[in-house]
Amino acid sequence: MSITLTPMLVRLFTREKLGQEIRAALPQSHQVIAAAAGLMLFYGEHLAVTGNG
Repeated sequence: MSITLTPMLVRLFTREKLGQEIRAALPQSHQVIAAAAGLMLFYGEHLAVTGNG
């Protein structure tokens, strides 16, 4: 299980780090949109990996 979760965790942490840099460069009003978009991307990927609805 840890073998399959590790790449996903690495991608999650990388994406979160990238998301922090993007949000830091955006105006305050756009940070919420960026956070929501990142959450939707992660949730969509999670559904694609697990196959759960």
